[in-house]
Amino acid sequence: MQNQNTNNADRLKTYRQRMKAAGFVQLNLWLHPDALAALNKERTTSDCYGRLLERLLVGEPKPRPWQLEMKARQRAAYTGHGLLRNYRPIKKGDA
Repeated sequence: MQNQNTNNADRLKTYRQRMKAAGFVQLNLWLHPDALAALNKERTTSDCYGRLLERLLVGEPKPRPWQLEMKARQRAAYTGHGLLRNYRPIKKGDA
């Protein structure tokens, strides 16, 4: 159990470092239940409260560091897959 807690602590430490490096700031706040209810009315199923507040205040949520990395990996995998899919080795007599 200790090993799992250590891994989780390391994961959270890395997460915080990546978010700070990307310019994000962590806020802790107290909300009245009425304010929370108003936020929940605006919230979509995929929104965390950070993305929800960004969408309401700025117009759209900013991409998270891991989203950009994930998109780059997906693009690379798709490009590689496309190259392999269209690859056909030349057999003797095909030329």
